[in-house]
Amino acid sequence: MKPYAGISVSVSHASNKTILNFAASLLAAALLLGTAAAQTTVLYSFNDTTGLINLPKGALVADAAGNFYGAAPATGNGGGGGIFELTPPTTKGGHWTESTLYEFTGGADGGYEGCCILYGDLIMDASGNLYGTTPGGGSGNGVVFELSPPTVSSGSWTETVLYPFTNGSYGVAPTSTLLFDKSGNLYGTASGGGTGGGGTVFQLTPPTTSGGKWTEAVIHNFDTDAQFPTAAVTLTGTGAMYGTAGFGGTNFGGIIYKLTPPTVSGESWTETIIESFSDGGTGPDSPQGSLLLSKGTLYGTSEFGGAYGWGSVFKLF
Repeated sequence: MKPYAGISVSVSHASNKTILNFAASLLAAALLLGTAAAQTTVLYSFNDTTGLINLPKGALVADAAGNFYGAAPATGNGGGGGIFELTPPTTKGGHWTESTLYEFTGGADGGYEGCCILYGDLIMDASGNLYGTTPGGGSGNGVVFELSPPTVSSGSWTETVLYPFTNGSYGVAPTSTLLFDKSGNLYGTASGGGTGGGGTVFQLTPPTTSGGKWTEAVIHNFDTDAQFPTAAVTLTGTGAMYGTAGFGGTNFGGIIYKLTPPTVSGESWTETIIESFSDGGTGPDSPQGSLLLSKGTLYGTSEFGGAYGWGSVFKLF
């Protein structure tokens, strides 16, 4: 038998069948490990050349043509971050092409205020418009924006501020990924502000006429219940939603909450605290990500807690 990876087997008797089988198993395992190794390919490398966006964060979103879109909260010219597109090569083995679709100024249009502030991923509608949040810019408290593709070939993308957080009582520093419901309303969280100072869950309702303004409504103000909601809410088929707040709660380790819409128009949403986590325990502590709802069970992550204190993955029935 031919040696492989330092294994040499000599067979002279039928009784050595066990040895042969063992060696064959080792060979199969070695071949499997060799072929199963992951391969990483860099599609595009960002740099800090003046005028280029860099330090990308968050997930990518793809269109039907296979183009990728993402956000980068820093720019080489010191601006407020930007939105980029990666276009696949036209020939096999070619290079992906990066295009900067929009650079935030940090002014009325919005901005990321540097590379280290949390923010949400982009989402895309059926028409190819991109939506997102910036924790800075606008009137200083952040914005919800829409980025629309050009209407003519080689035209520019257009950024529209759907809502500037002008008043701290409505929330400040929106950081979550946005979520559409079936009626076209957008939902998200602001990590601070609100009447209680602990952040808000907000709803943006689209205008009824073309060119009109979106309307913001605060669904919930965080106060003594918890603080600092940063993640997107999880919408259910009934219109209720689940979410996380990473700090506070009765046990100071953050909460899992449910918001139920009113049965009568104009009334308030109802908050129910599903779980209040303990600060410093072996259970989940400081949940700050979005929740996954699957077959009536909620799944999520906590930044701290767990058996070793370095975080956990949990489920709630």
